[in-house]
Amino acid sequence: MKVRCPFCREIYLETTEAFDPSRTANGPMFRLTEKYGPNGYNWSVFPPDEWIIQDALECPGCMNPIVGADGKVNPENLIPDEPSFQYAKPEEGICEAHVCPECGKSCKNAGSLANHMKSHDRKE
Repeated sequence: MKVRCPFCREIYLETTEAFDPSRTANGPMFRLTEKYGPNGYNWSVFPPDEWIIQDALECPGCMNPIVGADGKVNPENLIPDEPSFQYAKPEEGICEAHVCPECGKSCKNAGSLANHMKSHDRKE
């Protein structure tokens, strides 16, 4: 996942396989995104040391901490690499006319599509 800095709102870091949102964040849980890492600008970042925690986990751009007072990354600042869900392609028997124009979800009938569209109104 990409990690957005809570201060400058830029994305310099991403999580590694060691990332566990239930644990206090530490150095090995993060790496620079490809643009800034070894294949890009080759910036340096905090060492991959488990003792590098909390305020020492700084945004490389603005030097502010990327974690909260509890030592964890706020879930609002985690951006999934891919959508957490994907709607299936319309199955046989589902009319192409009942596909949501906003997200692509297929519905079996016009009433289901109308109910689904209300979910988009609530998000705005």
